[in-house]
Amino acid sequence: MRTSLIGAVIGLIPGLGGDVASWICYGHAVQSSKTPERFGKGAVEGVIAPETANNAVTGGTFIPLLSLGIPGDPATAVILSGLLIHGMFPGPMLFIEHPTEIYGVYLSIILAYVVILVVQLLGIRYFVKILLVPPHLLTVAIVVMCVIGAYAIRNSVFDVYTLAAAGLMGYLLLRARIPVTPVVLGLVLGPTLEKEYRTAIILSEGKYDIFYTSPAVLLFFGLALLVIVLQAVSSLRETQAARRVAAPKEPA
Repeated sequence: MRTSLIGAVIGLIPGLGGDVASWICYGHAVQSSKTPERFGKGAVEGVIAPETANNAVTGGTFIPLLSLGIPGDPATAVILSGLLIHGMFPGPMLFIEHPTEIYGVYLSIILAYVVILVVQLLGIRYFVKILLVPPHLLTVAIVVMCVIGAYAIRNSVFDVYTLAAAGLMGYLLLRARIPVTPVVLGLVLGPTLEKEYRTAIILSEGKYDIFYTSPAVLLFFGLALLVIVLQAVSSLRETQAARRVAAPKEPA
């Protein structure tokens, strides 16, 4: 129950996603356990905590998605693209203009959780056998299915080339240790940000002080700056700790 609440709250924060929730809740499970030494040796709590948080994130990410148009992870970024394609723009008016579709989304999420539970209970003994497949064969199968899916959308070879270029870019980002999620969010939210920027300039009659005089804007800028500073401090501490561990010890 605790990791479900933590996962849902993390889902409210755009850009974090299930990976962050899983790691945080795994650490929470270790710290709150009376026998933390069992973790890493098959403790079932170490499996339940991150997986529960990962599932709870899904529901949380839909709150900023539908109300503000801000996807919480790459999956909801794809859903945002689908909504925009069908002329459904996230925001308060979305619940008034398209109530049927929104209720359909809610029911789909609930139904998905039920289906996942049933499928997992019935098929878990068979799913684990995928681990017996050699990684190189599994990789080839995934690549083939991705190519077929990209070509089948419009029967266009150009889409396959686009897939290859995007895959190469993603690989380079991973090699450079650059998170992929912000890139996806930037690609999806770019047109929306430009549109809202122009709207703000029109409303302010060309004055840029609207971006630093509004209390709401200052609040969000402050939160963004706080996240950046905390991340920089955390990375600096991790680097210093790694250097201390790697430094050779002087003989006594």
